[in-house]
Amino acid sequence: MASRWEKIARVFSSVPKLQGKENWVEWDMRIKVALGIVGLRSLLVGRPAFTTEVARKNWEEQDVQVANSIIDCTDFSILSAYFYLLDDSPSSPSATNKDDEPAPPHLIARTKTLYEELRKAYGSSNAQYTFALGRRFIDSRSGDDVNAWVNEIKAQYRELKSLNFDLDSLCVNVLLNGLPERFQAFVDTVWTATDSPTIDSVCDSILRINAGQQTRDSNGIALAARVKRVHLANDRSRPGPSAANPCRICNSSKHWANDCPHRNEEDNESKPAAAATVALVTQDDFDSEDSAF
Repeated sequence: MASRWEKIARVFSSVPKLQGKENWVEWDMRIKVALGIVGLRSLLVGRPAFTTEVARKNWEEQDVQVANSIIDCTDFSILSAYFYLLDDSPSSPSATNKDDEPAPPHLIARTKTLYEELRKAYGSSNAQYTFALGRRFIDSRSGDDVNAWVNEIKAQYRELKSLNFDLDSLCVNVLLNGLPERFQAFVDTVWTATDSPTIDSVCDSILRINAGQQTRDSNGIALAARVKRVHLANDRSRPGPSAANPCRICNSSKHWANDCPHRNEEDNESKPAAAATVALVTQDDFDSEDSAF
């Protein structure tokens, strides 16, 4: 006949691995069913009062066995993150307490502490996760394995139902996911909030932020217009060409050098002179080099 520990191990071996939030609902139900089969669901409540030392030792042995079985039903990344709750060695960060301090919770009730930590991390869902789950549920399409797809849809439905997924939540998520990128800071704030936002609060915030951004844009446009007017005024205040301020090319009092019709002629005349100067310098340098030999 199989021992009690072998029975516990066999029952928990049928529980799928906890991957994260995506399969918490199914995993949670399977864990509770497994605890019910072996008659140890009371371990989730915590440490009871003991009348005898034998009873205390038996309970602690069961607590350790079940806690190890539960964490064995998790993905390795989760197992490695919470393995310290099963470790009471001196190197464990939560086991190094002074004599006058109470024992860490995981040393008092390992199963309860482990389960609550996992539920806190993967059993609570924020608005972003709920919307992602709803989108995946709506976009789900069957592959070759129709049976597996049907079971997946049923599991997603149960999780959405457990999260009280409703039209209000859907509306909030549609609003947040449809906003332009300039609202990203606001969206991040809502996603990370502990309280679920209401439609009215989200709409009011969006309109208020948008009004503020439009005001800043209008102020920026008005400032640019003022700067342009100042530049135009400065240009008009400058003295025009006159007999006292003639064109430097043709000495005309009707235009500046930039608008002079003889400007190109001056440029063309200056180029040969510059080229001749360069050629002269080059030839002189060459003659001086020859004279050195």
